[in-house]
Amino acid sequence: MRRLILKLATVALAASSMAFSATAQELQQQTWKMAVPTGEKSWFGELHKWWGSEVEKRSGGKIKIQYFWSDSLVKWGDALPGIQSGIADLAWISSSYHPAQLPNYMSLDHMFNYGDDYVAAVKAALDAMDNQPDLKAELAKNDIVPLMSHISGLAPVGTKSPLTNMDVLKGKTLRTYGGARTDFYKNLGWNPVFMVFPDMYPAMDRGTIDALGELVFLLSNVFKLNEVVKNVHMMNPPGLKGNGGVVGSAFFMSGKKIPDIASCNSKDAGRSAQRIRGPLCDRTDEGRRTNQEKLGG
Repeated sequence: MRRLILKLATVALAASSMAFSATAQELQQQTWKMAVPTGEKSWFGELHKWWGSEVEKRSGGKIKIQYFWSDSLVKWGDALPGIQSGIADLAWISSSYHPAQLPNYMSLDHMFNYGDDYVAAVKAALDAMDNQPDLKAELAKNDIVPLMSHISGLAPVGTKSPLTNMDVLKGKTLRTYGGARTDFYKNLGWNPVFMVFPDMYPAMDRGTIDALGELVFLLSNVFKLNEVVKNVHMMNPPGLKGNGGVVGSAFFMSGKKIPDIASCNSKDAGRSAQRIRGPLCDRTDEGRRTNQEKLGG
């Protein structure tokens, strides 16, 4: 399990950094406000702080990250307007939280979008953001640049009592991440209700919903959903390894910041945006080993 977590972290963070080089000294001193929905004392918090320390180091101390934990700066559901308004410079944007603005990005999160290889799914999502024309245009229109991928793993369904068959939840209310998953659950006769992740615990605890869809494992640990969910069910039919999950979710940065960190290899902001996830995170084998050592592997 530890190896898997390190592998996911390396993909997510090693794919997420600043390609600073000899021109680091040309950067202006600046502080970036980072809105984080999770708490500081969590697996996510540890990795985000490591990422921030690498940004500071590789920018020659010119860029510092100011963390705002547990939705204290911008609520998770308001991440996109939070970046666009300048309240936050970086925030965790989930596609289905902004369906009108990010329909193409949301299309990555259809049901059964990947099997048991979550690392491959993350890499495919990053590749789509870099190369799919409609998705690239959509992100550019919203003036956001992806920095690091979502890293929560598979998304099963959680219930208080065992789910012996699909009919048990007919007419029952289930939290969903939204998007294509909403119609999937409706076709099963369930009553899906969109809900942001931080609201899941109190809703389940009070009994206002009967089940939690998209109960992604690592985030569930952070939000202590094991206290209100006693049964976890993979929803994949026979022949599929895993029921898929969330990949249309990532940390994004305001596009307005791109000219401030233009790479020495290009003065063009567009190309700089493509390089922003460079070797915080070196893409060489040696660089990947170094990053893994930073994560304790």
